[in-house]
Amino acid sequence: MTCLNLVRFELLEKDYAWNASHVGNSSTAGKQILHFGPHERMRRDIKACPRVHQVSVDFFAEGYKYHSSVQQADIRSLNFPDESMDVVICLHVLEHVRQLSVAMFELVRVLKPRGTALVEVPCHADRGHHIDCSHLNSTSERIICGGEFGQGDHVWNLGCLALASQLQSFGLNCTDVSIPSNKEVARLYRVAKAQRSPLLPFFICVKAEFDLHEKK
Repeated sequence: MTCLNLVRFELLEKDYAWNASHVGNSSTAGKQILHFGPHERMRRDIKACPRVHQVSVDFFAEGYKYHSSVQQADIRSLNFPDESMDVVICLHVLEHVRQLSVAMFELVRVLKPRGTALVEVPCHADRGHHIDCSHLNSTSERIICGGEFGQGDHVWNLGCLALASQLQSFGLNCTDVSIPSNKEVARLYRVAKAQRSPLLPFFICVKAEFDLHEKK
């Protein structure tokens, strides 16, 4: 995935969210980190953390190059045991997935109770519903459907309030630790500053302790 991961990571490095995730500090010793669609720089930095086992996965798409350590995976059907991961990093992935609820179920399924999920998507801050763009066949139609965050491979125009509620319904207690936007982010999204929300929601989520299979 591209989708501004590089720009977002540069902000993450300096933001509370990056430190609060416990990625790379002493508390991660021996922990399993599942990383969806990793940007290469981010993947390398996590790999350099001592005694952390990072599992990098992506849905291999034609025309993209992937590091040899990145495994082919479909977030809708993960080949990992229940409650096997301590941390899940899922940045700018869910807006590409047609079966959104199935992907969320799988994300939570593999996360250990009290494990941490870092979730970010381009979404409208004050909107309590999603707009489904997955039925549109052309790139131009999906870009229009996506509004200010429109992109040819986005199949959702997401609402942040709806996303938070949806994650909570799957047993994730999420806190929005929004990362301030900057001119580069606005430029890359091709959106005038006046039309942008001043914050891009970023969720740090902790999994509740309950029987996830009741939610399926």
